[in-house]
Amino acid sequence: MNTSLPLTGAHLQAFYRDRWPVEGLPLTAKQMVGAARQFVFAPESRQRLPELALVAGAILMYIAATQPAVPTGFWDRAPKPTSGRLRRLLMAVHCGDLEGLAEQLRKKQSPTAHLPKGALGHRRQQRGRAVRYDIPLAA
Repeated sequence: MNTSLPLTGAHLQAFYRDRWPVEGLPLTAKQMVGAARQFVFAPESRQRLPELALVAGAILMYIAATQPAVPTGFWDRAPKPTSGRLRRLLMAVHCGDLEGLAEQLRKKQSPTAHLPKGALGHRRQQRGRAVRYDIPLAA
């Protein structure tokens, strides 16, 4: 490692090892929340998305650290509580299997009674040709 600081090799090695725990929050946010490839363009969104991702990553890392570690298989004799294990555990859970959730989370406020439903709602309709009688026909 190149640096202009007057440090010994042992100090540099300790400094380098302290770097990795800091990178856990963004990594957790990228993997579990999906903040890796989010494209935002508004100035406020460019500020808020990383902030929300870091807060969500911190919460998920806290949950992972406080829950008992789940072994991934018979070979995993000393599992550690990491966010990757929590992610694998949560991937196995389907939201429909959770009890106590309402059938409909919130009522949609926009009126949709006038719109076609089912297959008619997404089927493309042929446009009728506009007939104009005030234009003389070609002979």
